[in-house]
Amino acid sequence: MIDIFEYNGIKFNNKELKDVILECGISSADMVCVHSDFTKFGKILQSKDIFLQAIQDTLLSIIKQDGTLIIPTFTYSFCNSEIYNKKISTCKVGALGEYFRFKKGVYRTNDPIFSHAIFGRKIDEFKHDFTQCFGKNSAFDVMYKNNAKIVLLGCGKKAFSYAMFIEQAHCVSYRYLKKFSGVMIDEMGISSKKDIWYFVRNLDINPIPDTTKRMNVLMQSGAAKKVKFAGSDIYIIDAKAAYETIGEKLKKDDRYFLK
Repeated sequence: MIDIFEYNGIKFNNKELKDVILECGISSADMVCVHSDFTKFGKILQSKDIFLQAIQDTLLSIIKQDGTLIIPTFTYSFCNSEIYNKKISTCKVGALGEYFRFKKGVYRTNDPIFSHAIFGRKIDEFKHDFTQCFGKNSAFDVMYKNNAKIVLLGCGKKAFSYAMFIEQAHCVSYRYLKKFSGVMIDEMGISSKKDIWYFVRNLDINPIPDTTKRMNVLMQSGAAKKVKFAGSDIYIIDAKAAYETIGEKLKKDDRYFLK
């Protein structure tokens, strides 16, 4: 047990964080995808490496040997006309992903825009070539098929990238498939040309998601739960329930969740 945050003069440890997550119904057999922004919880009480190790160990202690842990390591490489090097390309979405991807036994997916670092029992389900960021056989599709639990640690409602998977499945009118091409360098240092399709926003429409409305709908339906921890919130979302809940709204009005 180690103190990790201080908020309003109160210290919070990693065991308390684990207990809060477990109380939301996550089990050791679950596939768990964790998005994070730790700056919102309060003052971090440990050095960077000790803190990230404590968070990583806490999450791994939740899934144990039967579950699968997923951490986003998005690079947006092809969007920026950059090479996607699975070993070198830096994660752009938080310190935890950049730390976790170097753990022994972790596999980083072949998505040159929205990669994930995977560890655990179902790691092999992610070891294939990706042709779409959010379509069939994408990491998000694997999460859907396994009814993953999506955890938003302190990053609010905007980090729910799984929503784009649901939008693509329902062919919303304000996004379209766009092909990105570039070079990927795999774990063995082998370079290859790669194409991937990304369901991008139509900038002529400039759709702005109402993330508060979307999360409220998920919580009202029971597809999401919210708990308070230190100075921020933690959301736990069931992938399949979220797909059904959001999908029902999109079928009636595909702009239902836009501002």
